[in-house]
Amino acid sequence: MRDYFKYEIEVAREIVRWEVDVTKKHIAKELIGAAGTVLAALAFQRDFVEALYVGLVALAAIFLLTLFFAAVLAPFRLWQRHNLALELKGRELEEQRARNERRPTQDALDTLAELLSEGIHTILNAAVLNQRDVNRLVEVSEDWNRRLFAHLDAHFPRADALLIQRLGTIQPRQFPGLPDPRRLTILSHFSRREELIRLVLTRGPRA
Repeated sequence: MRDYFKYEIEVAREIVRWEVDVTKKHIAKELIGAAGTVLAALAFQRDFVEALYVGLVALAAIFLLTLFFAAVLAPFRLWQRHNLALELKGRELEEQRARNERRPTQDALDTLAELLSEGIHTILNAAVLNQRDVNRLVEVSEDWNRRLFAHLDAHFPRADALLIQRLGTIQPRQFPGLPDPRRLTILSHFSRREELIRLVLTRGPRA
């Protein structure tokens, strides 16, 4: 809620800046027009003093009228643009709420199960005998994680996606085979994700 009010304040400031800029441009435009009026008066009036007086009066009148209309219309424009900003923010909140309330379908769960099965075969049970195999395991793991994260973001609630994507603290585990630090890290992360994926799968479809 605090962030929302901060957003409202920023919107109000931007609107005020915009109104000031518009008013300045409008006044400058009117002043140019008034200057043209003065020049025209000077051209068609024989009495220079009288022509100058007429031009200055016209200039002052146009300037005052511009300020008057700017002052009258500014609150309406401020209100109009403020409502537009609120409407856009409301749509954004609705879209965010819809993403958070997304429920996985059976097809989404089936694809998640297939990804898990693929990971067990290509990551957890991969034969790693040397550094070349470790490098290959790193590439396979990064590609699998990328596809897994994209599927979670597209078909699952944000809470489920973050649960699987951001693991937090991982307890070190021991795995048979080559004791390479990169391999052990990959397998530890995959094992934790496997547990969380199975937890999500047991909930079943919710749409």
